[in-house]
Amino acid sequence: MRMRYLILALTRLGYELSPDGIRDLLAELSEESSNIARHTANSLKLFIKTVIRENLQLAQLFYNFFKAFESRYRYRPQPL
Repeated sequence: MRMRYLILALTRLGYELSPDGIRDLLAELSEESSNIARHTANSLKLFIKTVIRENLQLAQLFYNFFKAFESRYRYRPQPL
């Protein structure tokens, strides 16, 4: 499931990670759907944590640049 959102993010960014590009992408996705933005942010954080950890300063810059969204679910079951 995370791979789908990671591929979505990387293709929209042109396979080039930059802090401004990530911020713009997440802002655009949050307008469409907060859940998609949350999943994409979590996928990007996991990708940065596992792949870019060789360069520690760069990894910290990307990892701490954005926060994962906390979305509220719209569906609430009716009380019985």
